This record gives sequence, structure tokens and C-alpha cells, in this order.
Amino acid sequence: IEIFKLYAHRFPHCMTLTDKDGRTPLMHAAKHGCDGIVEFLLDSGIHPDDADNEGSTALHFASAYGHINTIKLLVIRGCRYATRNRAGCSATDWAYSSAVQTALESKQCSGEH
Repeated sequence: IEIFKLYAHRFPHCMTLTDKDGRTPLMHAAKHGCDGIVEFLLDSGIHPDDADNEGSTALHFASAYGHINTIKLLVIRGCRYATRNRAGCSATDWAYSSAVQTALESKQCSGEH
């Protein structure tokens, strides 16, 4: 995480770059459960509800890959729980794990936004 922070401070524009699919560093960090980077990006002003080309957010990716702590962090920091992508799927729909579905549905992440 320290190397990422150094790079981000030196090249702040990198925090808002997107790949060919419209995915941001926040989405990639959420997908891989890198909570320290997720928190750093959110602290740096990156919006948690930014969506990729398909309308999916960081919460969709954290949910799909089963990162419950990342899900909680995103929701606590303002990510909207019920956002649906272009296919009409919410983060709960993307959850393959019943534990993730339970966490999202029970809103133990801090409530619906």
C-alpha cells in the first residue's frame, strides 16, 4: 500500500484513470480486497459509486469476489447499497457466497444508502 500511496501522490491523475472497460483503481482494489487502498482512494475523494462501462461499481466487484470487509468499508463510506448495473443486477445479485448475500441483505454493513 505504501508504494501505491507514493505513486498516487506523485501522479494523482492515476487515481481517476480507467481501463478499457471503464474500471477504476477503486474497482480493481475492491475486486482484490485491498482495503487499505480502497480506504486511501476514498480518503482522496474518489467517489464510491463511480460505475464502469457496464454500470457496475466497486461494491459489485467486492461482492462478486466475496470481500465482506471491503463491502462494509464501501457501504460505511457512502456507497449506495441498491445500485443496479445496466443488466439490472445489484451487488447482492453478484454475490456468489451466501455469507456475502447475508451481509448485504441484512445491511450489517451500516444500512442502506
